Amino acid sequence: MDVVLFARSLRAMIALVDRCPDTRFVLDHLGKPEIRARRQEPWASEVAELALRPNVACKLSGLTTEADRHRWVVDDLRPYVEHALSVFGAERILYGSDWPVVDLAGGLRRWLTAVEKLLDPLPARARTAIFGDNAERIYEI
Repeated sequence: MDVVLFARSLRAMIALVDRCPDTRFVLDHLGKPEIRARRQEPWASEVAELALRPNVACKLSGLTTEADRHRWVVDDLRPYVEHALSVFGAERILYGSDWPVVDLAGGLRRWLTAVEKLLDPLPARARTAIFGDNAERIYEI
C-alpha cells in the first residue's frame, strides 16, 4: 500500500503501520520533508522510527516539489536522501519519477539526473536495486 502524506502526518502513519504488521507499506516522496524550509526535524526522527518496521519501504520521488521549485539544486535534496538511505538501506528504497507532477519543478530529466548524482556513491548493485529491482520485489511484479 502506497502512502502519500506530508511530514506532519508521519506519526499517524507509524500508528497505522503498527496496527497492520502484515501489510506492506511504501512511503511515497520520503514523507514529503520540508526541504524548502531546510527543516529536518521532526521528519528525520519519525522517518527513522518508521524505518524500524520491516514492512515499510520508501519511494525516492516528489522531492523537487517540496524544494524551491524553480531554484533547487542537488545539494538541497542530499541530506534527505542520505538520511533515508541510512535508515532504510538501499534494499528498501524505490525510485519514483512522480511524473507528471515533477514537471512543476524542473521536469523528469532534471530529477533523474539529480537522483543519479545522489546515488552515484553507492555500489552498482544498490543503484540497480533502487532503480528497479526493489520495485519488482516489493510490488511483486
